Amino acid sequence: MKNNYFINSCKNISESNYFNWGIIVIIVINALILGLETYSSLSAFRFLFSFINSFALFVFVIEAIIKIVAVYPLVSKYFFNPWDFFDFSIIILSFVPSVGPFVTIFRVARLLRIIRIVRKFNNLEIMIDALFESFKSIGSVFILLLLLLYTYGIMGFNLFGKIDPDRWGTLGSSIITLFTVATLTNWDTRLFSAMGGNPYAWVFFFSFVILAALVVINLFVGVMLYNVTESSKKNSSKGELSFSEKEIIAELKEIKKSINQLENKNKK
Repeated sequence: MKNNYFINSCKNISESNYFNWGIIVIIVINALILGLETYSSLSAFRFLFSFINSFALFVFVIEAIIKIVAVYPLVSKYFFNPWDFFDFSIIILSFVPSVGPFVTIFRVARLLRIIRIVRKFNNLEIMIDALFESFKSIGSVFILLLLLLYTYGIMGFNLFGKIDPDRWGTLGSSIITLFTVATLTNWDTRLFSAMGGNPYAWVFFFSFVILAALVVINLFVGVMLYNVTESSKKNSSKGELSFSEKEIIAELKEIKKSINQLENKNKK
């Protein structure tokens, strides 16, 4: 009974809004401290910064313990949750000694704590989930973009290699130039420079901008929007499922209460 009470208490704490908002506050403070540590003028407060960082790590350890106990005996439920596993990994990395070759790992672990705030906000979590889900589809779009850059890179070398060797003299420099053109950053200067030696250069540039900047990049956006919508639907369905479970539990409690009342009446 005591164990069940302890597990239920941990479960209630982990689901509490006060608990979750408290963790958010700790993450934000920890992030601010990491930023303040970059100023040498604040080196006098190094001990205070170190204490706050240690306290934040202590809070994160307690949070992990509470969440693991909350799902006991199904501890695997915690570790198979990608976000919980990410949190736990950061905690483990934070205990890596901050000396010698491990100092970089230690600093990265402290920096990754900031990313934890993502899971505390539902919309941000949906965006990150959508980003990971988009990798498969984006891979195909990325290959298309590479083919486009490669093809136009060879064309650019042949058309403008002698006119502007710094930008088009090799395949590599042509691809770099085309990449900047795709971002629409000062692409007109490259256009007019090429047109100085080839009056039909505008056909090359216009076709590339339309294909790369307007078509391929919009494909990236389309894939992201689709996956954000799908992630939102999944998240909504999870919310509806948990709400239904709560309703069922509440109904069962009411039924149990009614049965107990009937049993007490019968005993009388």
